[in-house]
Order: sequence, then C-alpha cells, then structure tokens
Amino acid sequence: MNKERFGEHYQEHDLVCCYEHGKPIKARRITETFAYLTNKAELPKIRFHDLRHSHASMLLNNGVNPKIGAERLAHSSVQIYLDRYSHLLPDMQRGAVDLVEEKMKSIKNSVDNSTS
Repeated sequence: MNKERFGEHYQEHDLVCCYEHGKPIKARRITETFAYLTNKAELPKIRFHDLRHSHASMLLNNGVNPKIGAERLAHSSVQIYLDRYSHLLPDMQRGAVDLVEEKMKSIKNSVDNSTS
C-alpha cells in the first residue's frame, strides 16, 4: 500500500520495521518507543530484543515443533535454535517422562484386558 502511495519515492529495503516511505527506523527509536509503550501499559521493564527470547520460550513451552521455531526466528538450523534455547527445556523433560509413562500404562492395560 505504501509502495503504491509513495511510488518512485518509496525506498525499498525489505524491512519489517520502517517508516511509511520505506526508510529504515533507527534501532534507538524502536527501543525508546518500546520502553515508552511498556511503561505506559504498566508492563514489566524488558528490552525490545527480549521479545525474541519470549517468543522462543512460548513456542518451546507449548510444544511447537523446533523446526517451526527455528524458521520463525530465522535460525539457519534447528540445532542452532535448540542450542540457544535448550535451557528452557528442563520442565519439558518431566512432561516427556509423564507422556511415555502414560502411554506404557495404556499399552499394559490393553494387553492385560486382551488376555483376561
């Protein structure tokens, strides 16, 4: 839409965060605006970059396939994604153990019921 509106004056940089005419926004401006908005919303003080980490945490804690997480965060491989955020996984280990235990009990009950 802005490309059409500004026509030849639009500066194409293929950016996510830019001014409406395509010119890059300085990182400092994004940081300042984010700090202002989080303060105004009475949210805990975090850095703009922390949103990336929060996003990764949410993906991992909600069982999103690591391949999808790596793609969303533009990591070149799943291994890099997992290496960087693996410290978030200890709680997930308990869930994995519980899941395997539940499945094993289910199989045992099926076998027990079929032989009775």
